[in-house]
Amino acid sequence: MSGRDGSSAAAGRARLTSAAGRFTGDDLDRLVRAAGQDDQAAVARLVHVLRLVVARYCRALLGGRDLAYLSADDVAQDVCAAVLRALPGHRDRGGSFLHLVHAIAADKVADACRIVAGGRFGTGTGQPAALSRLAPLQREILALRIVVGLSVGETAEMLAIPAADVRAIQHRALAELREALRDC
Repeated sequence: MSGRDGSSAAAGRARLTSAAGRFTGDDLDRLVRAAGQDDQAAVARLVHVLRLVVARYCRALLGGRDLAYLSADDVAQDVCAAVLRALPGHRDRGGSFLHLVHAIAADKVADACRIVAGGRFGTGTGQPAALSRLAPLQREILALRIVVGLSVGETAEMLAIPAADVRAIQHRALAELREALRDC
């Protein structure tokens, strides 16, 4: 039985939605394996699948910042290139591919903010006051769930935490935001 968040009780695997359609975790694993073995068609398909999701993530986190010469789409392109470079090592180590993508994307976004801010990037810089009150994990979950549009299962896999924790943290974050906005 499928839940509202796109997860399946039987499969228990996250699905990735892109313009190319919906991929199950098994579909993505097969694609990642083929791309990691230098199958150029698989590499092209993997980049196509990741590009939109990664771009939404980067736009969600960088969209409100004045990055002058650096755009969220440029950062997303750097993320995709870094993911492709990391594929051979990922295959050897195992683990969640989506977690790897998230880790690389989060690092690239932070790097972009540090570059633009001349090393003065801080958690609250450029964020609305209500969002700056949230813990970093709460902001990350809201960005992945609400702005990027990932399911609970996809978010859990990206962050390497249980789906129940994603739901609880999202619920607390939204409650804190409502409270913060009432204070405004």
